[in-house]
Amino acid sequence: MDTANQSQTVNAPVDFSQATVVYDGNCNLCLFWLDVLLKSNSTPPFQLISVTDLTRQEKIRLGIAKDSDFHSVIYFKNNVLFLKSDAIIEIGRDLGGKWKVLAWLKWIPKSIRDKVYTTIAVNRYRWFGKRQTCTNEKCLM
Repeated sequence: MDTANQSQTVNAPVDFSQATVVYDGNCNLCLFWLDVLLKSNSTPPFQLISVTDLTRQEKIRLGIAKDSDFHSVIYFKNNVLFLKSDAIIEIGRDLGGKWKVLAWLKWIPKSIRDKVYTTIAVNRYRWFGKRQTCTNEKCLM
């Protein structure tokens, strides 16, 4: 399946030579999935970056004016940017094993997948809780 319509090439100043996940370090749901990524034996391993660790210029490049505007996991692979449900699907593929089942989500129209994703993302603090600071030692990577 052609992913050109679902992603875009990024000329980022950060070295995204390995698979990179940008996540919300204050979100309990996000930190749960961060643990899943850290426990995975994916090859190559994921580079994990909290959105708060990005420079202002990097945030602007990604369309994040302020941290409160951050409502999507961001996944870079080979300098290609994946957002929302596309990011989840690509991460699942790269995790391998049982997580490859996430690739089946491609059968659901993108507009529906992203609407569900956005609903969860916008309500993630209310439903799963929020930390004022990322206290998980893994956030300090």
